[in-house]
Amino acid sequence: MAAAGSKAPACGVECKERFLFQYDCGCWGYKQLRSLRRRKDAALACPEHSKGRGVSQLLLQVRDSMRQAVPDLGPIVLEACLLPKSSKPFDMWLPKWSIAVEVDGRQHFRGSMHGKAAQQQYQRDMAVDAACRQHRLRLLRCHYGDDRQ
Repeated sequence: MAAAGSKAPACGVECKERFLFQYDCGCWGYKQLRSLRRRKDAALACPEHSKGRGVSQLLLQVRDSMRQAVPDLGPIVLEACLLPKSSKPFDMWLPKWSIAVEVDGRQHFRGSMHGKAAQQQYQRDMAVDAACRQHRLRLLRCHYGDDRQ
């Protein structure tokens, strides 16, 4: 961990002892101190570069496009848990701008995702949107076809 221990900028939500830090590979992470202590090395594994885990190519393309479009974007955190009492991470978080990003792939609209119908996924997405409004967390949703529009 390169820059461990720096308190993260406010994400717009009450965050209990979460820290913004830089992995050895240069990517950024945002974790609870409790998770870092309990999971040790596993918690320090970069979502993009660790073995056995994979970040979708669509997510990486969106991240790279955002970096090109906004040079002073600041750190981009993959898989950041921002909502209280939720273990579901957002795809990305832009701490400098306090914006959570969800990249909705094809599975959000067609067929199924993890064995659940697209309608159920839509309902979960709407619940996440409502929670973000409730906690005043700005949310940017990217549709998988946005790059073609």
